[in-house]
Amino acid sequence: VSPIPTVSPIPASKNYLEKGDVSNDVKIMQQMLNNCGYNCGNIDGILGQNTENQIIKFQTANGLVGDGIYGQASKAKLIELNARPKVVFNQHLHDLQWS
Repeated sequence: VSPIPTVSPIPASKNYLEKGDVSNDVKIMQQMLNNCGYNCGNIDGILGQNTENQIIKFQTANGLVGDGIYGQASKAKLIELNARPKVVFNQHLHDLQWS
């Protein structure tokens, strides 16, 4: 059993996430990164080294500054990419007979 990390309160004026942050917002970001193919691993709400590395990969691939800080520009781009419809090939469509 892993120990529960200590959570430091984030000041209300902070509008970004960085390494060491632990929150539900980190979980949401991790899920969105995973959805886009940036494997953060377990969705645990901890912005550790792996999540930071995936943020940097995401940022550089999308023309953003690759600093590992999940700020407003990174958030807007990630939300935009997650809002796009996903095209999924359905093998069963191949078996349909058209009349």
